Amino acid sequence: YIKEWSKQSLNMRVALAVKAVNAVALNGSSYALMTVDNISRKYKSRAVRAAAVDALANAAKQLGLTTQELADKIVPDMGFDEKMCRTFDFGSRKFSVYLTPQLDIEIFEGEKKLKNLPKIGVNDDPVLAEKATADFKEMKKQMKTVVDAQKQRLEYVLMLDRKWTAEAWKALFVKNPLMHCFAIGLIWGIYENGCLKTSFRYLDDGSFTNSDDDEIELSEVMQIGLVHPLELTEQEKEAWLEQLDDYEIMQPFDQLRRKVYKVAESDKNKTACEIFKNTEITNTTLVNRMTKAGWYKGQAQDAGFFYEFIRNDISGKEKDPDGKLVNIGMTAELKFSGTYIGYYEIEDVTVEELYFRLPDAAYNDNMKLGDVSPRYYSEVVLQLKKAINK
Repeated sequence: YIKEWSKQSLNMRVALAVKAVNAVALNGSSYALMTVDNISRKYKSRAVRAAAVDALANAAKQLGLTTQELADKIVPDMGFDEKMCRTFDFGSRKFSVYLTPQLDIEIFEGEKKLKNLPKIGVNDDPVLAEKATADFKEMKKQMKTVVDAQKQRLEYVLMLDRKWTAEAWKALFVKNPLMHCFAIGLIWGIYENGCLKTSFRYLDDGSFTNSDDDEIELSEVMQIGLVHPLELTEQEKEAWLEQLDDYEIMQPFDQLRRKVYKVAESDKNKTACEIFKNTEITNTTLVNRMTKAGWYKGQAQDAGFFYEFIRNDISGKEKDPDGKLVNIGMTAELKFSGTYIGYYEIEDVTVEELYFRLPDAAYNDNMKLGDVSPRYYSEVVLQLKKAINK
């Protein structure tokens, strides 16, 4: 219902979706809060996404956590143990379901591999078997939702440059079976003062290796984050790609091979990015692609026209020196020649400049391009390349 209400133009329906987001958060379960976290990043409605951000911030505050710490803690383990196994008991028979590094499931009865959980037999305990069958179906249903949500969250983490302490990283990516599978397919970095010192890969046997395939140790004082390809030399990137190919490891999303974009030296003191300026595209194509990519329409102005697309990427909230709660993150704004905010005829529009600012900054208080996080700049330009130049 939230998804449907948030798509409608009626303010009353959108307001209902906002209330419903808060209702889901009040459920308090890991699955409910993970759903709200997903809404905060992927929904097209600005009001609904803002409601999800506020609901998560409120939940985190009550638990004494940051919103990022809360997002880590609410990832369910889906009932799998640290050996990536979950047992389904039929009474007379027990079935072991294993989570593979590719985030698929494999079912075994003893040493025999099965294609699916079998039907309840005459010798099975009907109560246990019915519960096991229902739990298995629910697990498969939730698995798809959880895997998709975490895949999107980790790619978003790559964009926002999230860092973990070694202890927090191990708690999430080593101890949680689901996230363990994600961890072994990605390239991680050890950071000091925000700068990459070395990159590493986590192996399914619990060890860590560098790009030369030499084992390394992690110290508890390290800051760990996802490596962005713009931080690697071509030689380092090729070494990692070769290692992943050698071990037949598929990345859960395109990390190393994603295209990167950097601010030209001559543009670092400018506030306007003009890469897409004067590009023509139909209004319907632009609206559909931008909203799908997580951007929302600007405010309607004269005659119901809007002239910009905006995305707010808020990773959390913190208090400023005056004790005021402010948003942490970035805002991007793409200007164009404008189109009607409601239903409209197909016509060509012209893309103009791209701007960046802090989420709580005044409307025209735009940042110099050289001050924008290189990751954020690269990822926003990558999104727009796909949306505008596709």
